[in-house]
Amino acid sequence: MCDVQLLTGLGILVSAFSQLKHGLSAYHFLITGLLARFAHLNHVAGLSVLRSYLHHRSKEKGIRLLFMFA
Repeated sequence: MCDVQLLTGLGILVSAFSQLKHGLSAYHFLITGLLARFAHLNHVAGLSVLRSYLHHRSKEKGIRLLFMFA
């Protein structure tokens, strides 16, 4: 689930950059940057929780890496 947060933050940033040419205000661009930052922090928090869990379970770690790269 924490990998989805990384994709969400990337999607937020891409949509904000694509709307700059169409008149996105600086305030709304700042808000989208903060939302992307929050998504990134959730991703890092999820990884820190999963670190010890996946260290002892190599099969689950391999499956997670496979889905992450796919």
